[in-house]
Amino acid sequence: MERSESIKEIGKALGLFHTKVAKIPKSDSNPFFKSKYAALPSILDAIQIPLEESGLVFTQLPDGEFLTTLLIHFESGEYISSSYKMNPIK
Repeated sequence: MERSESIKEIGKALGLFHTKVAKIPKSDSNPFFKSKYAALPSILDAIQIPLEESGLVFTQLPDGEFLTTLLIHFESGEYISSSYKMNPIK
């Protein structure tokens, strides 16, 4: 994980985000695991407005074998990022 030198403002914004975002229902089914899950479009729809109201934006960028997620507080420029190694298989 990487982050800006200060995370004071992004921390406040994350706190605000958590008060604004509602629980996302698990509306889709996975028959293989016999479980329910929240589909990505549902998640993105549910977080769009709370992110904006909290002054946050995120992006995901492929970086070789890794996917890097970057969360930015757009007023202060503070950020938190993390990368995840992808191991796609057939």
